[in-house]
Amino acid sequence: MNMNLIEMIHVRSFSAEDRQKAIDLFDGLSLKGDNTPGRISLFKHESLPTDLNICLYWDTDNINWSRSDFCQTLSSAFKYFGWISHSIWTPLKEKTSC
Repeated sequence: MNMNLIEMIHVRSFSAEDRQKAIDLFDGLSLKGDNTPGRISLFKHESLPTDLNICLYWDTDNINWSRSDFCQTLSSAFKYFGWISHSIWTPLKEKTSC
C-alpha cells in the first residue's frame, strides 16, 4: 500500500538578495533520477517576504520513512541563504468534494 507524504524545507532568508538566490537555486533543480520526488513546489509566505517553503511530494510504500537523501542535500544547499527547518508530513485524514 502506497502512502503519500510531503517533505518540507522552510527557508527564512537572511535578506532579499538571499531569498532571490534561493529561488534561483530552486529554478535550477532537476527531478531526474531514481531517488527524486514526483513533484516539487515552491511557496512564498504572503506576509513574510523572507519566507519560502519547498514541498517535495512522495508516493512511497516505505512505512519507516525518514528524511530523504534528496531533501537533505537540498537543505544543505538552501542553508546558505537562510535558517532552515526540515519536516515530514503524512496525511492523517482527507476529504474530497463529490
